[in-house]
Amino acid sequence: MNLPKGTLTTESTLEIKKLLWEGELSQAEIATRFALSQPTVSRIYRGKDWQSIEWPDGSTGAIPLDRHIQLKRDRKKGPTSQPPEHESIQRIAKKVADSVGENLADDNVKSIVKNKKVGTRKTGKNK
Repeated sequence: MNLPKGTLTTESTLEIKKLLWEGELSQAEIATRFALSQPTVSRIYRGKDWQSIEWPDGSTGAIPLDRHIQLKRDRKKGPTSQPPEHESIQRIAKKVADSVGENLADDNVKSIVKNKKVGTRKTGKNK
């Protein structure tokens, strides 16, 4: 549910701008957190709404172009570390190896983790 126009506060807008600046959450995730629509968050990002509220660097209006470019670059690079699923798989693989009395080398565990396809699913009919 979206809030009626004008229900954002200065404090919530500051928090939204901080989250946008950090770039860890998508606009849709921020919108959900504040019960807003994604286009409302986009308007804050582009400086169409709440332009007088400062960004973390002290600027006003739209997010500064250099920060926008940096956020785009960071998104293209993707996450710098393995997702948590891989850590869980690695822990489980080590536990299994220990429980059956085998000592798998870390390289073997890493190869198991690397070859594991998390979140994939077959589509269509099996032939």
